[in-house]
Amino acid sequence: MGMKAIFSNRLYKHKIAPDFVMSMDHTLRVFNQAKHFRYQAEVRELRDSKVKNSISIHKR
Repeated sequence: MGMKAIFSNRLYKHKIAPDFVMSMDHTLRVFNQAKHFRYQAEVRELRDSKVKNSISIHKR
């Protein structure tokens, strides 16, 4: 016997404002791009055996 979900917290694109959908789309794309960049940077550092900088380049 399967479980039945009575309550759902899902957001459907056709039920919310289009500008909110576009905003969320942009936010997710930027976040995923940043996550991918950081992952690739760590892979590069591990492959090249470089020492990680203790200070972020943005804080210099």
